Amino acid sequence: MLNALPYEIFLLIANSLPMHRDVSALMRTNHALYDLLIEYLYKRNMRSKYPALFWCCQNGLLTPVKRFLSFKADVNSNRHLFNGEATPLMGAALEGYVGLTRLLLEHGVEVDHCNPDGGPCDPPLTLAASELNDG
Repeated sequence: MLNALPYEIFLLIANSLPMHRDVSALMRTNHALYDLLIEYLYKRNMRSKYPALFWCCQNGLLTPVKRFLSFKADVNSNRHLFNGEATPLMGAALEGYVGLTRLLLEHGVEVDHCNPDGGPCDPPLTLAASELNDG
């Protein structure tokens, strides 16, 4: 019965949900809703104040990063942190995720992108090199 509703209704419902986790819960109710709403959820997250791309890069989550990139996520986006700004490349490089760093480079990330406020910043590839040397 649920599958008989037009897809537009589900998109309207998803759009009215205040939290990303609510959309995630809705899309996990069946395969058809998952297929319909997964792209919507990623694109909605990319427009949010704190997109998850940085967090996924910082935590080595290759599959979601690939999905973000397939939806044209901004690989050079800044995320405000307590000590300045950071990019997805900085997150991956600082944590030593070589595969993610390589993937971001393949998608045109700016390697010298640092703090837009002019604060101190080590270029992301310098961070990656120091992580490889340390571990």
